[in-house]
Amino acid sequence: MLLVAPGRLERPHDLTGGGPRTVTLPAPAPGPVEGCPFCPGAEHETPPEHWALRDHGAPDTPGWRVRAVPNRYPVITPPDGVHEVIVNCDRHVGAFWDLDDAEAAAATSAWALRETAVSGGEGAARTFLFLNQGAPAGASLQHTHAQLVGLPQDPPRLAAREAAFVAGPCPVCAEAGDPGGPLVVATTGSLVAWCPRVPPLTGVVTNTQDSGPGSLRAALYYAFDHPGATIRFSRSSTPQKCSRM
Repeated sequence: MLLVAPGRLERPHDLTGGGPRTVTLPAPAPGPVEGCPFCPGAEHETPPEHWALRDHGAPDTPGWRVRAVPNRYPVITPPDGVHEVIVNCDRHVGAFWDLDDAEAAAATSAWALRETAVSGGEGAARTFLFLNQGAPAGASLQHTHAQLVGLPQDPPRLAAREAAFVAGPCPVCAEAGDPGGPLVVATTGSLVAWCPRVPPLTGVVTNTQDSGPGSLRAALYYAFDHPGATIRFSRSSTPQKCSRM
């Protein structure tokens, strides 16, 4: 599935990028920042809110802690789909990890609520929630925010992957099922954090997948980390070379 949204070129920017692996984010500001459309007092700079966690005030006024609004520069629009921005905190904070525990809990709870609303009442077949931090990751504004996209149909590749996952042995259970196993980082109640086994990146392209082992994306990441490396294409009986990075 390919979404083309040339209107996103018009997005406002208050971030600048460094190298491909550089993320430079501002320190939390003591109050609202002039010109930031996500700070309290600038609610008129966004479309009318879909939802907000509020201590007081009417919709589209200050008094909120987390706020969900339609993306002004969407990748998809009704009735074809939904694209929301969820402002994670009323404070002008650039990095999600700079939120305090209560703010982070409120933000992640809001993500779950909006995913449920979009996939339920608004009928999206598939929702994608993502958090970009820093210009190299695709963010254009400093103020921490997540984005939620709701698609009207299930992307065929994801549907096939999930069907194969359900049909076969569970790879998650195999890797994270042993709380004392070498891949497990931490456990809290029923939650487990672990480091999945990932094949090492190489400079060899062996398939046409968008990502993952053998993809061009993986080979480019390898080249970024290994200056002078040669990317090789081995999808045919005669491997081909491209220029050194």
